[in-house]
Amino acid sequence: MVVWKRAEVSASNPVRSSDVRKLRQELQTQHGDWIRDEDVEALLPASKSTNFTLAKVSSPKATVYLVDGEPILFQLSKSDALLPTVYALWRVPHWPCLETIGEVSKFLLSGADLMGPGVFRDGSVDEWEEHQVRAVRVRGNRYPFAVGHTACSSRSLRSTEKGKALVVEHLVGDALWELGSRALPNDGFRLGEAILPAEEEEEQEEERAPVGDGDAPMVAAAAAAVAPDAAADGDGDEAMEALAESLPSKIDLTEATPPSSDMSPDELLLHCFLQALTTHPEVPLPIDASKFYMECVVPARPPGTTLDVKATSYKKLGGFLKAMAKRKLIKIKDQRGVILLAEVDRSHELLRSFQPSRQSAANATTAAARDNGNGTAANAIRVQEWLKPRAAQQALFQQAPDMERIAEAPAGMYTAEEVAHVVEQHVRQQGLGGGQSGVVRLDEVLRESVRRSGGTPPDELSWAELKRAVTDAMEVHHCIGEGGRLHRGRAEPVRIIVEDRQGGRKHVTRIQRVSAYGIDDQAFATDAQRKFAAAATVAEIPGSAKKGGTAATEVVIQGAFAEEMHEFLCREYGVPRKWCDVSDKRKKRVK
Repeated sequence: MVVWKRAEVSASNPVRSSDVRKLRQELQTQHGDWIRDEDVEALLPASKSTNFTLAKVSSPKATVYLVDGEPILFQLSKSDALLPTVYALWRVPHWPCLETIGEVSKFLLSGADLMGPGVFRDGSVDEWEEHQVRAVRVRGNRYPFAVGHTACSSRSLRSTEKGKALVVEHLVGDALWELGSRALPNDGFRLGEAILPAEEEEEQEEERAPVGDGDAPMVAAAAAAVAPDAAADGDGDEAMEALAESLPSKIDLTEATPPSSDMSPDELLLHCFLQALTTHPEVPLPIDASKFYMECVVPARPPGTTLDVKATSYKKLGGFLKAMAKRKLIKIKDQRGVILLAEVDRSHELLRSFQPSRQSAANATTAAARDNGNGTAANAIRVQEWLKPRAAQQALFQQAPDMERIAEAPAGMYTAEEVAHVVEQHVRQQGLGGGQSGVVRLDEVLRESVRRSGGTPPDELSWAELKRAVTDAMEVHHCIGEGGRLHRGRAEPVRIIVEDRQGGRKHVTRIQRVSAYGIDDQAFATDAQRKFAAAATVAEIPGSAKKGGTAATEVVIQGAFAEEMHEFLCREYGVPRKWCDVSDKRKKRVK
């Protein structure tokens, strides 16, 4: 039974430390027969730098607890039981499990529950009672791929040898899994196909219970039990094909992709990563992966593109690096929560077949943008705003004489300077004004061009008022970065907010909207933490989640760094100074 066909988040809020302690106690109460203190710590770390989020999901109705953006525990509305996600099962792989074989796993991946004939009952698995939480794994692969509630006890299953053994509540590949990093623990996980024994555990698998022709009766019985309507003509294969089509497709990593503005976010990330590895062979290893990303990968993007890890199917830089490690292109290490790029296989097929592009968004030999003398980064991010005429203004622009347009202007849109030029030409052609400092008489075309909803336009305006009135009545659009997406409305600046904490004894600096400028929140937090020697985290902005959507995020750094952060963003990241809004909300102390 596939519960998580989709996951519609209706609300998302930070979890207070007191509620985290209660959650830890509840986890120990419900699963105290096996869970240890170190297991609780692995699932719900007590570190103050850890971000805990509670997400309310409306379809299905459930509560999901996320730790640093990764779903770890969930509660369905029909039950008070705390169930682990597959991400939690991989952190604590000794969670009580039922074992099956790879041939049976593909039926579960297609949406079936686990039936009795598909469970090993050779004494190697602990006894269980009805309605207990159990994970499911393939023998030979220590990482579970599903979790649910037992439908009968082990004693009952031995006596009947048929019927349902476990009702699946969540499994790898479903919508709950997609809320996380979408990482997979080893090469045995093949979404849309089956879960197989892992390579490093194959010898142990052969010693315990070889899966081969001798297991054919078990496979046949399990297949008949989980899919009684599937005939031998391939209905089961069709179900698996349908599942594979519904799952998010990763990029094809078998060959390199040339730079193109039509590249998908996944393809662009892979191209930039390979470009960085090719053009920076001198980078000393091991290196902080976030530092390598910001100093080498981001500058390697093709001109006219914006690199955003959140827009990819990996969602996080760590997920992408793990995928590259599984392809054996690189080796990574986890050093106290910091991912390090440890080794690169320069003979790997991906690198050997990759053709580096000659141009990139920044000079490939430059680790970061530098000041060009006037306080603006040499690779300043370009912010453009365009004005689109409304229906009532079309007559003004249709009558305008031909003029030299900006080549990159979107169709049917104008810059503020071009709008002013159109207005001036119309006034002069119609003889409506006596000079640049005089008053302009408004004809019917201009009256309609400055009309606002529900208002009556004036008969005369000054030159400055006329130009401002025409532009104010137009639709504003903007794009950030070369080749960035076009958005309706005015561009919003990066916000730098300094606030009091603990009654003014401490301060924090909050940085919002950096992701809109193509800057990855997590990578920026890591870079800022190193730059200012202060703790930095990524947190959700309370109240920013729209109905049915996800909350916006911000970077929070301990300490007051208003001007320093402004300078850091401008010089190192290329955010234009006019697009940084600094706000000091600290209460002024009376001396």
